[in-house]
Amino acid sequence: FTAAGWEDAIRAVDPTEEAWPENYTATDIRFSSISWAASLEETYAIGPSNIDPRTGEILNADIMFAETWVEYWLEQWEQLAPSRRREAREHELGDLEFKSGGEKRKGGAEAEGKL
Repeated sequence: FTAAGWEDAIRAVDPTEEAWPENYTATDIRFSSISWAASLEETYAIGPSNIDPRTGEILNADIMFAETWVEYWLEQWEQLAPSRRREAREHELGDLEFKSGGEKRKGGAEAEGKL
């Protein structure tokens, strides 16, 4: 968006932050939102949107998902690809750099001399 000349086209702002619009309402088409709902009985995720019928441009979207949906997704991910998730996490941790006593070293397999 920035390359197209639209600065701050997409921003994530928490209601506790100073940048939160004072005039925000969920029904205002100028604002899109992502909401989390605590639900122990229902599993759902919805994403209603307003679309310009002439161009197909999405003007506004509001995403809401239940905590149980996230739990379900994580369970499915663990069942379908436990080794892939573990590999991704190990790679992520292996790329972290740690500083100790002014000495810079890589974490993970490289630090253990396995590479």
